[in-house]
Amino acid sequence: MLAKIVFELTVLIGIVTDLLALFSNKIHKQIFESMKETKELEELLSPRAIMIFYNILSAIIYIVMLFYYEHFVGFRLAFGVVLLGIVGSLIDNATLFASDDHPIITKMGFKVLTRILSLVECFMLVIMGYVGWVR
Repeated sequence: MLAKIVFELTVLIGIVTDLLALFSNKIHKQIFESMKETKELEELLSPRAIMIFYNILSAIIYIVMLFYYEHFVGFRLAFGVVLLGIVGSLIDNATLFASDDHPIITKMGFKVLTRILSLVECFMLVIMGYVGWVR
């Protein structure tokens, strides 16, 4: 019973963060400001090392969440949410570590893609919460 409550709380937290990403421009401003900090950090470490470190940590978290969600809602739905998280982290990396001269994705494109991913992920999390609650 406690595991089901923790599952529902993680789904609820995911929905709230997706809704904030969907409707808040403050988050996008913070990300664009962190791009400047990333440029300063590149003087100490190479961008490739930062991206590898970030991706390894993200992959560990996503694998743990995959097995955790799979226990409650099945593999397909859990894999879909994890896949959206991976795509979101790739978009974040493309935005944060692109050079100013040759951006991979524009700021407007980043906003649009982030909002689309947040909307789809929020919808999937609502379905996950329902399926997990019914099971």
